[in-house]
Formats: sequence, C-alpha cells, structure tokens
Amino acid sequence: LADVLRLVDSTDLAPGAHAVDLGCGKGVCAVALAERGFSVLGVDGFQPFIEQARRRAELEKPDDRGVFWPGDFRAPLSGGLEFALATLISVGPFAGDHAATIGAIREAVRPGGWIVIATRVLTTGAPAKTIGMTAAAAAPL
Repeated sequence: LADVLRLVDSTDLAPGAHAVDLGCGKGVCAVALAERGFSVLGVDGFQPFIEQARRRAELEKPDDRGVFWPGDFRAPLSGGLEFALATLISVGPFAGDHAATIGAIREAVRPGGWIVIATRVLTTGAPAKTIGMTAAAAAPL
C-alpha cells in the first residue's frame, strides 16, 4: 500500500478529485485515499469485505468521502461515471485479459487522470521473486 500511496501522492490531483478503488477489499486503500482528500468509490464483489470497509471508514472518519459498493467491478466503469484516479491493487484482469481490463479502466478515467495498478502476481500466475510488489505503476492519461 505504501508504494501505491507514494505514487498517488506524486500526482497533481487536487483534493476532492473522484477516485475509484477497484477490488477495494476491506477498504484500506480507499480510506487512505479519502484521508488524502479524494472522494472515493470502493467496489468489491465480496459483501463481507464491503461491510468491513464501511466500518473502517466510519471508525477512521475520512470526512464521509468514502462510499462502498458491493458488486461487479465493471459497473462503475460502464455507468457513465468519470474518475480522476483509478486504483487496482492485487486484482487480476476482471474484464477478460489484461488489455481489456486496462481499457475498461481507461474509459472511466478522465483525461489528465491517473491509473495506478499494483500486483504481487506476474501474468504467468507465478509469485513475485522481489520484496514487496512486483509492479506498482502509475500512468497519466
């Protein structure tokens, strides 16, 4: 998470910018983004994680900037919403292959926005042989 947040902190995105955390899990990254001033939508397909993310947000009180949706990651990407930042952490391709997944995310990120992808699993499925993340990359659009 520290690598992701360093990348996010290096962007020029202003407080209040809309972010989506795809595969938000228990809300750790989403709440950290809210604490940095982002208006965050966290999405995860596992309802118990969404419930834990909501509790985390309530406890840490990031100024009510976090909203958590249970369901398919593709829903906010195809629903006409536009984000300044999209994060995908430790989640494999959810829209087919890697190219289709990145393409789906790109469609929902506004020009000048950022996509941050971090993973510990190589495309072959083999575990990483490095300490920390295999990749943590941010790309402006």
